[in-house]
Amino acid sequence: MSDDSRTSGPPVLVVADFTGNQGKAERHVGPLARVAAPTMVCVNPPSAIDGVSVETPPTVGFRPLDLLVLTLFAVIESVRGEYAAVCSFSLFPYGCTALVAGRLAGVPTHLGVIGGDIDVHATSRYGPVVRWLMSRFAVVSVPGAQSRAELEALGVTPGTVAVLTNPIRPAAFPATPPTADRLIDLLWVGRFSAEKDPLQFVDVVAEVAAAADGEGVRAVMVGDGPLRDAVESRIRARSADASVELPGWVDDPGRYYRDAKVYVLTSDREGLPLTLVEAMASGVAPVVPAVGNVREVAVDGMSAVVVPDGGTAALSRAATELLRDEDRRLDLAESATAVRDTCSYEAAAVDWRRILAAAGVDECGPAETTSDSSRPIRETAR
Repeated sequence: MSDDSRTSGPPVLVVADFTGNQGKAERHVGPLARVAAPTMVCVNPPSAIDGVSVETPPTVGFRPLDLLVLTLFAVIESVRGEYAAVCSFSLFPYGCTALVAGRLAGVPTHLGVIGGDIDVHATSRYGPVVRWLMSRFAVVSVPGAQSRAELEALGVTPGTVAVLTNPIRPAAFPATPPTADRLIDLLWVGRFSAEKDPLQFVDVVAEVAAAADGEGVRAVMVGDGPLRDAVESRIRARSADASVELPGWVDDPGRYYRDAKVYVLTSDREGLPLTLVEAMASGVAPVVPAVGNVREVAVDGMSAVVVPDGGTAALSRAATELLRDEDRRLDLAESATAVRDTCSYEAAAVDWRRILAAAGVDECGPAETTSDSSRPIRETAR
């Protein structure tokens, strides 16, 4: 972030821990620094983020005790620091810590819903407790309108539910022209875990290859995780060894995006996957199921092919058709790059300004942007 985008806005305490993931920390807290002056309390601090101060409580290496110390540290910091609000990401444990700290300091609190807060925790057997806790926040932010509707259907009633853009830094994903000579036919990026369903991608590749009339299909699965062995077994079972490459986890997947023709999403559940946004920003035509909030950035027939049921056969047909119809694929890929503006840091900063204002925090920075500033928030009765 350049110095021009920094602000001396209201002081905000952020309770979070991104386990050393520099990119995730920057995406979630960096845009906030454009409209406020955040101080982040975390156990595993990231490297420096422009405009963000970091406070690290002492640790002993035993997670339950470290979390208790973090809570005490955050409470003391929130009271001592005279912050305008306490913000957090993920209800357990950091949202709960922020809620306690904010209540004791007498300032509004924010919860950024990420991961399984809705799909896993809010709908579990202990869901009533989760929904009650969510309803105690002044503002709950979600990655899209679908998540907002799900919270409403679950009866979650915080002061406000607002959309917060899941941003990328466009400079990290240069706008490479979606040319016909890209070498990767099908690309998958993510964690090899059950909710991402990497096994389905192997099945999709096998079916696309079977329909390719012996021309060969090159597919790459970027990532790693607990299902790695299962993925390798499925590749052998589907005789896809010659088609699927497994480079493992890479810090910079950009080179794979820039060389890919079609990005395939196979997740069972999602908020708004960052890999989808990154692929679209890099000029890759997406084939995606209608899960979570993906349709807010992937518009069927305009910037993506959206498969409503997410079935293997339908995903395979859509991918096959795009690989055969070069003109259509290139048109979708070109339109997809518009996500560079709608999912930018500037757009997220505008959302943060609106979120803080809804919480009653005034005098935020300007957060100038060319993106749509009319994104709605839903006011709910506490």
